Amino acid sequence: EALVQLDQAVAIEPKNTAVFVHRIEAYVDLGDHEQAELAFFLGQQIDANDPDLYAAMAESLMARDQNERAVWCLREAARLDPELPRVQARLAEAFAATGRHERARQLYMRELRNDPGDADTLLDLGDLLMEMGRFDEASEKVRRVLELEPDHPEAHAALGDLAARRGDVEQAIVHYDVVLRLGSGS
Repeated sequence: EALVQLDQAVAIEPKNTAVFVHRIEAYVDLGDHEQAELAFFLGQQIDANDPDLYAAMAESLMARDQNERAVWCLREAARLDPELPRVQARLAEAFAATGRHERARQLYMRELRNDPGDADTLLDLGDLLMEMGRFDEASEKVRRVLELEPDHPEAHAALGDLAARRGDVEQAIVHYDVVLRLGSGS
């Protein structure tokens, strides 16, 4: 349905790259990455310097595990608009997917300097630190999320995962129980 509306938007404003950004996002949601790329290239013909086009295309590439190309797109998006929301975090995710964990950690930290209370970035960094075996640092980031949002189920699940990795089964159960209670609304 969204694509029908976007077709109408293109007919009304054929030079509006935002329409092509939304087309890319819609095609990514549908798993039609060839059409997402086509929308990207059509949008580039209108404005090759639209950072949102590159960021949207990176989502399609990451969904297909084409992470090196996603890194390039996200670098381009960041170059064009360093203030683009969560661009450093998305770039960090792409770097992590290529195995460059330290570079990913640095980018997550850069994102957090711009927005220290971003729960999603804190959780993503916590996951990365857990993957890197840096459990104390991971725990610190996840606990920061709970300071901001005490009922954050993903943060409790992450603390449960950390406790399980450390072999603290009782603490893991406590956190997983909180996740279940939050999910059931009780």
